[in-house]
Amino acid sequence: PRTSMPKTILVANRLPVRIDAETGKPVPSPGGLASALTGAGVAATWVGWPGIAAEEVEDEAALVASLAELDARPVLLTSSELTGFYDGYSNGTLWPLMHSMGERARFDRAWFDDYAAANAKFAAAVADIAEDGDTVWVHDYQLFLLPELLRETGLELRIGCFLHTPFPSSDLLRTLPDKKAVLRGLLGADLIGFHTYNYLRHFRSSVLRVLGIESEVDTIWAGSRAVRLGVFPIGHDQAGFGASMRAEGFRAAFDKYSAELGSKNV
Repeated sequence: PRTSMPKTILVANRLPVRIDAETGKPVPSPGGLASALTGAGVAATWVGWPGIAAEEVEDEAALVASLAELDARPVLLTSSELTGFYDGYSNGTLWPLMHSMGERARFDRAWFDDYAAANAKFAAAVADIAEDGDTVWVHDYQLFLLPELLRETGLELRIGCFLHTPFPSSDLLRTLPDKKAVLRGLLGADLIGFHTYNYLRHFRSSVLRVLGIESEVDTIWAGSRAVRLGVFPIGHDQAGFGASMRAEGFRAAFDKYSAELGSKNV
C-alpha cells in the first residue's frame, strides 16, 4: 500500500529543462507547453526526453539524480531512435496529417517501429515511478500509443491525454497505415481533450470509420470502459502577462514605442 498522497505525472516529448553546456547539469528551460501548464497552476512530476541523445550522457545516474531535484524523470533515446521517432514519424508523418497537409506527409515503416519503441520507453519510465491511484497526463501527438501502453502495465491509473494540434478528418487519417494502432493507443485514456469541438468530431468519426466503434457526443465505449471526450481550449498565462505589465520598464517601453508608432497598428 502506498504511504503518500496520489501524485500527478505529466508526460510530454520534451522535459522543461535544458542541459547547461558549461556545467552539464539540467536547468529549467520552459517552452510553450511548460509555460501554459505553469500558468494553469499544474504541479506535477515531469517525464520526457532531456534534450540530448543517450550516447551523449556520460553519467546516467548523475543525470537522473539532478533531474529528480527538478521533479523530472528522463527518457533516454538514442540518436537513431530520435531520428525515426521524432524527426521521422512524429514530424514527418503525423504532424502534416494532423494539420490536414496530407501531401506533405511521408511514410516509412521503420519510422513507426522507432515511434512504437520510444512510446514503450516512455511507458516504462512512467511505470517506474507511478503507483496505483496516480494521475498521468499525456501530451500531444508524439505519444499517441502511450495511454494504451500505460493501461497494459496493470497499474490503476487515471489517464488523461490532451492533443495540442488539430485532429484531421477521418478521410485523411485513413491514409495513415498505422491508423488502428494510433486510435487504439489514444483509447487507452480515461479522458481525451481537444482544442475545439471540430477536432473532437473528427476523432469520433475516425474511431467509427476505422475501428467500427460507435460513440456518444462525449463518450466512447472501449469494451466495458468509458472514454470521456472533452473540449478544453488552452489559454495563455494571464497572471504572468499581468505581472509583466506591472514590472519595471514596461511603462517606459510602452511609452517609447507608442510615440514611435503614433497611429500605426502592430
